[in-house]
Amino acid sequence: MGVCKHLQRGGFMKKSVCGVTKKELSDYTVNNVCDTWRSDYADCVDYKKAKSMCFITTAVCESSGKSDDCHELTSMRAFRDNWLRKQSGGDTEISEYYIIAPQIVEVINALSNAQEIYYNIYEKFIIPCVAFTNNGYDIACHQMYRLMIDTLRQQYIPLAKVY
Repeated sequence: MGVCKHLQRGGFMKKSVCGVTKKELSDYTVNNVCDTWRSDYADCVDYKKAKSMCFITTAVCESSGKSDDCHELTSMRAFRDNWLRKQSGGDTEISEYYIIAPQIVEVINALSNAQEIYYNIYEKFIIPCVAFTNNGYDIACHQMYRLMIDTLRQQYIPLAKVY
């Protein structure tokens, strides 16, 4: 991943981020600090990639060899950007997801049965959610999405890490 020229200004909370890639920054910085200057980052490849992440769906799809532009990821990104973001509290919910989802993925990836877990997530949550949103049932997709996050958070994140 290349260095994002916009991060070379340095100086968030007196800690320089000069020359650091988005991948090396904390998720909080990528998803909150950088988001503060969204229009300034419009041409930053690293920023665009960070803002497009569907962490859990991406991990699920990658585990089964699907591409980054597969139907499931495209549908979930469209749900996030075209429906959830427009709901009251949607941006807050998305920000919370960007905090908890990478932790869930990190825990699952460390397990010996990660591929089996991702398959179960795909069957139980992703397939129904994609079907709901593709058929115009965004509220049902949102309920399934919340159930997925709540279930995975309880199962894979120790209480000490919950924000």
